[in-house]
Amino acid sequence: MKVFTTRSKSQVLFLVLGFILCNISYSQVSGFNVDTLKNRRVVVIKYDGASFTGVLLSMDEREILIDEESRGRMYIPLHVIRDIREIDTNRETGYSMFSTRYFLTTNGLGMTKGDKYALLNYYGLEAQFAVADDFTLGVMTTWAAIPLIGSAKYSIHFNDNFHMSLGTLVGTLSWIKLDAAGILGYGAFTIGNYENNFTLSAGYAGVPFDGEGDQLLYSFWHAFSGWGLISTL
Repeated sequence: MKVFTTRSKSQVLFLVLGFILCNISYSQVSGFNVDTLKNRRVVVIKYDGASFTGVLLSMDEREILIDEESRGRMYIPLHVIRDIREIDTNRETGYSMFSTRYFLTTNGLGMTKGDKYALLNYYGLEAQFAVADDFTLGVMTTWAAIPLIGSAKYSIHFNDNFHMSLGTLVGTLSWIKLDAAGILGYGAFTIGNYENNFTLSAGYAGVPFDGEGDQLLYSFWHAFSGWGLISTL
């Protein structure tokens, strides 16, 4: 009868754990439909944050083969890959998360899931998070934290050059008067792509108006409401 020592048991345990981890790594990526993505332009995102863009040529249980745009054909092990996405044709021309907004307002273009940014301005700060493709949640305020505003925006792409977004801003005077709140709904129509575009937007604000705090809040919301005509060419 063969007796397993403590050392041999540890070796067996490491082998089993290694086998399980390899299968987990493969299963995370093998969930992608290779037949759908094969011979299409994709972006491969690694766990360390590095990304590669090119045509997916093949994938097996160990690695993928991609014809990378700047490096040529290269193999990437599956266990280092966090995500594989087909490139959205609506985002190919000059895509940048900062192309989805102007200096003070937004437009009809959307962000890609996982993108996020923070802006520091002379009047305050703003942060936006893409929780899904074309759907973002954010927060904005002044350096005095008055008002404190949450935002939500969803973008719709009709074709490569016509986009629309629907969104809302919900805010309060925060520490001055928490119950002084308001909401603004808006729509933005954008013609063009992520490099050159023209936007027409309109919004309507609803604000309670029964005191000094509400008058101050009304002045903030009045600055955001109304019509806007903005172009970046």
